[in-house]
Amino acid sequence: MRWIVSPVIGDGTSRIVVGQEATTGPYRPKAGNYATEWGGIIPGNDDGTPVFNWCLVAASAGDLTAAEADPDLIVLPDLTMDHVLTTAQRNWLVTKLTNRGLPSGWVDPGITVREVLRTIGRWLDAKFDVDWIRVG
Repeated sequence: MRWIVSPVIGDGTSRIVVGQEATTGPYRPKAGNYATEWGGIIPGNDDGTPVFNWCLVAASAGDLTAAEADPDLIVLPDLTMDHVLTTAQRNWLVTKLTNRGLPSGWVDPGITVREVLRTIGRWLDAKFDVDWIRVG
């Protein structure tokens, strides 16, 4: 399974207009354009709008090579939960988070993939656990 930080697209309507797929239709992760099997967390306000303009997605199938090439997405490397990020991986993640306008000062040397996901997920929901999302 691969984890993706994705923008939320759509305008909350039920209809996707051809040629305007990114701005019309239900609120959904842009990563869903690439992943055929995925689950995501999009917290909502009382009026149904997303709390944030981004979400966290777990993807188990689809063209993730194309997703990796999309500059709007942060596709985390395919690593085990207990993998400790190398300096290069840490620097890559810091750059990606910073470019998306997300905090990155917490990405310390020695951080594991599980800790990265827990931190990002808990921005969305204080009780987030990486085992919440099962896909495939």
